[in-house]
Amino acid sequence: MKTCTGCDESKPLAEFHKSSRNRDGRQSRCAECQRQAVRKIRKNGAEDPVWSARKRVASSIASARRRAREFGVEVEQYTLADLEELWGPVQGWRCLYCNSTDEIGLDHIVPLSGGGIDKSFAVVPACRSCNFRKHTTGPVDYVQTHGLPGESSESEFADNVRGMLRTLASIAEQEEE
Repeated sequence: MKTCTGCDESKPLAEFHKSSRNRDGRQSRCAECQRQAVRKIRKNGAEDPVWSARKRVASSIASARRRAREFGVEVEQYTLADLEELWGPVQGWRCLYCNSTDEIGLDHIVPLSGGGIDKSFAVVPACRSCNFRKHTTGPVDYVQTHGLPGESSESEFADNVRGMLRTLASIAEQEEE
């Protein structure tokens, strides 16, 4: 028997999910309380666009780190705060390719599969649509092949790339100091 921290009821161990983090090998909340907690988080997250954006980018960082290890490329332990220092608050991020603010995640400038690295200065904000379409191509090849989606013009894309390059140059200068 174990007492659930959610409902304070004593229940058999079989009603608790397994967890290697706890000494007894079970989660602290029973399965039902855990389901309710997850539903509440998902509901609140869906209503809060800032929370949703931050969660999406944090998930994107974890996914990039896992893929980088799979490809055996150089990895830096960067955080969402590091990226916000480069690009500003997540809710203000725009896709490098189409200037959209919908479903922003991260895109590696040079794809991991093409020998890219997983460092904070090697990723840029990109919407899910552009990131999927770009897949394993570089940004210039992507635009030459697919054109610019949405309302973007070539000058907007060029401005976005110039801004990205200015940011990267300032980071390189700071690292040299």
